[in-house]
Order: sequence, then structure tokens, then C-alpha cells
Amino acid sequence: MVAKPKKAKKMVLVHSCFDIELGDPLPSLCACRQWKTLHEAQGMVSRHEAEVVKGTEYRHICLLEGMARRTPRSATIDAKHIDRAYVQRDMEEKHRINEYGALNKKFLTDLIRYVPEAEFNRNKEKDWGIPILQFVEDNRTPGGINKETR
Repeated sequence: MVAKPKKAKKMVLVHSCFDIELGDPLPSLCACRQWKTLHEAQGMVSRHEAEVVKGTEYRHICLLEGMARRTPRSATIDAKHIDRAYVQRDMEEKHRINEYGALNKKFLTDLIRYVPEAEFNRNKEKDWGIPILQFVEDNRTPGGINKETR
């Protein structure tokens, strides 16, 4: 007895690769692989966990802020921040970029250590010309593996 093929359910791709609340467009390529049935997607939209991507007639939904499980990113400035700050003239983004620059500058200046001249000269004479990373012995086989050297 052959089983009847199940009726294919309409599936909806759930995106977490862009922020629909900031007006980001749907990327042409993304790595999102989470699929939901139409019924599950409609439930997520009604619970305000996701929003339908405009012009896709429920083929794509995007998770809203706080719902997306994203890999944590380091604090940095990328093209979107620069675009919003200087093209769209978003003052909050400009402040973010300026604050990032100030924090970065403070971090770099904190790395500088002032040393008295006598101590510097003493250590310079002792360590000058010695590489920081050096290999004590050469463990390579001369001529290659299982090769005799003459």
C-alpha cells in the first residue's frame, strides 16, 4: 500500500540577518535557514515577535529586536553606522561614532608606559637585536622524512 503524499504546507523564511525596524532592506543573499509554517509565522506576527517583510506576501518575515538570536558583535563602527550618521544625518549615530573614537583613543594611550631613560637604556643594551619570538632549535628533518643526509 502506497501512502498518499502529504499536502505541502506553505513555508515562510524567518530572517534575523537584518533589522526591519531600522528600515534595512531585505538582503539579496543571507544565511537564514529557519523555516516556519504559514500558521506559525502568522502567530509570531500577531504576538509582535516578527514582522512581515513588505512585498513578500508572507514568504519572508523578520524577527523584531530582542527576538533575534544573533551572535554577539564587538563594539565597532560599520558602513551602516556611517551611512546613518553622515548621509541620513542621525545625531545619535554621530554621537556613537565620536564616543567610539574617544574610547579607542583612551585605550591606545593607556597602553603607553613611560620608562626612566636609565632603565630604557639598560634594557635596550640587554635586549637589542633579540627577536621577540624565536625558535630555540630547528626540529625539521634535514632532507625530508625518511631521507638520509650525506
